[in-house]
Amino acid sequence: MSRGGAIFVILALVVMGQAAIDIYLASMPAMMAEFNVSEDIIQLTISTFLLGFGFSQLVYGPVSDFYGRRAVLFFGLPLFVASTIACVFTHSSGWLLFFRFCEGVGIAAASVSARSIMRDYFRAKELPQISSYMAMAWALVPILAPLIGGYIQHYMGWRTNFVFLATAASLLSLYLYLYLPETNQHARVGRFSFKSPFFAYKTLLGNKVFTSNMVVLAMLFSIFSIFNTSSSFLYEVHWGASPVVYGWTLLFISAGYFGGSFLNSRLIIRIDPRTVVGWGVAGLVLTSAVSFLIQRWASMGPDGLGIEMFLIYMALGLIFANSVAACLRPFPGIAGSASAMYGFLVFTGGFVSSAVFAKVFNPTLGTLTMTLLVLSILMALAFTGTIFVYRTVKQTAKSNKSKGSDSIDFSREYATSKGSDSIDCL
Repeated sequence: MSRGGAIFVILALVVMGQAAIDIYLASMPAMMAEFNVSEDIIQLTISTFLLGFGFSQLVYGPVSDFYGRRAVLFFGLPLFVASTIACVFTHSSGWLLFFRFCEGVGIAAASVSARSIMRDYFRAKELPQISSYMAMAWALVPILAPLIGGYIQHYMGWRTNFVFLATAASLLSLYLYLYLPETNQHARVGRFSFKSPFFAYKTLLGNKVFTSNMVVLAMLFSIFSIFNTSSSFLYEVHWGASPVVYGWTLLFISAGYFGGSFLNSRLIIRIDPRTVVGWGVAGLVLTSAVSFLIQRWASMGPDGLGIEMFLIYMALGLIFANSVAACLRPFPGIAGSASAMYGFLVFTGGFVSSAVFAKVFNPTLGTLTMTLLVLSILMALAFTGTIFVYRTVKQTAKSNKSKGSDSIDFSREYATSKGSDSIDCL
């Protein structure tokens, strides 16, 4: 497979997983009316999706390391298609939540495989650049999907959104079946041992570089999840915007994330990625603090919230790709497990934060700005922790080099390559 083909596959898998969250956001008030349930029940359709999406990755990662990426993909994608079709025909909110959970379990295979294929195919030094492409593709979905979904809701109703998803996933599955080779060169034949995943996860969670960056990413995705679960009710129910207007609003907001991701791809060519992440975190805290004070002393309204989220998303675009690359780079031998643990912690964090927000708080502008400020401060604290971790790793590397060792092998016996491919953490 060519370099361009590998990038296309990675981006297509990322887009498919993100679209399953974003395309029906404009339809949530209509779904609430049709099912005759409260808004927190419809908000749980995102939370339950994230629950299945997060937990299933713990299984997909080690299995893909052992049997290969194709085996995982061709289990998960058909499950996603079947569950999405079931969402089209359901008339019960309870069954809708169940099928959304199954959708999450299915499409998680695409998410794990995208990051694993990226680590399989590209060298460690290329990962920040490829992660930036992945982040830009991930950013395009919240730009375009809610807008497309808004028009679909306006003209055809919410169920057509799921028809669109099932069709797209079916076409992607056919393409992958025909053209995707096995990229995992460490795949094995034989009986799968359940001891291996536990040891791999112990290795990952015991690595401070991995865990410190994971906390940053968990806060980042919590911001995305909470805004996704509350924004449609604020704009469509509270402020009376149409689904189409809401879709255009999200296009403007998400353009900030795309712009931040594109800017990051240019900056990291000349600037240390840690510095770029620091700029993003500083911008995030400043924007959240100013917006909280404005809302507390006056009122922002829909335009003010749109500007705040544009700036927040731009800051997140500077953070995401670099932090993902930092998590995956030290573990070439267990890329699937590293990708799975990343997905589990990030998306489970999104599930918990969005579910708690939906149950505990009313989706008001005041509670949203307050929550965004708290998450921004927590991310800043986590990023400060990564700085101390990097200094420790650097000092250890210098010490090992002076003793005649050339690298720190974070994958231990799982790693298949030692040296510069596994020492540079960000």
